[in-house]
Amino acid sequence: MTEPPGVPATAPNGTPPPPPPPKAPGEARWLPTALSLVVLLFVSFGGFVVAGDTSAATQEITGDETEPGEPIELVPGVVIHPPQGWSVTRPEGQAPSLRLASGIAQMYIVVSPVAGDPVQQLDAYLNEVLVPQASQISTSPAESIDLPSGHPAAYFAYLGSFEGVNAPLEGEVAAVVAPSGTAVVIDGWAPEGQFVSVQQDVRATVLAAEVA
Repeated sequence: MTEPPGVPATAPNGTPPPPPPPKAPGEARWLPTALSLVVLLFVSFGGFVVAGDTSAATQEITGDETEPGEPIELVPGVVIHPPQGWSVTRPEGQAPSLRLASGIAQMYIVVSPVAGDPVQQLDAYLNEVLVPQASQISTSPAESIDLPSGHPAAYFAYLGSFEGVNAPLEGEVAAVVAPSGTAVVIDGWAPEGQFVSVQQDVRATVLAAEVA
């Protein structure tokens, strides 16, 4: 996977990109629209960071637990290979997804509910999941990834401050799109300065993802 810039580029005037215009009723969303920002943080960033208590990262997460390291069929045609040492949970009541945890690092893996190429998938995730929860966020330009499968893929790095989270978070978001149109988005993050310790695990998960 191509290395990102050392520091993500800051958006103009230090502000996050504007959110997308309102969607038509019934259009696919990443997460349930009725959820508050605090609940969104719990769903996609892990409840431990909402309270700013990183020691809670090892506590039990609500959902169906899966044996770490075993391949997981997220939906028919989509198989994820979690890294060894990461706990795995299937969140309830949302799009087909997985939550992986290793210490204070997290991964959120979701079958995309929107159509589009990898860059469009990244834009949708940024604007519908990250930006609404961020008080400030900066990202690197999207870059392509060469996958063993040959499927189109891309990623960007980010650094941001999020509502209800005491410390800035840094991470990478990758999108893989199969010829069928099925897309998977993988978001891995940790507190600023600590993502580097799990970066290779996140990237290995992207490279090993089977999307048909």
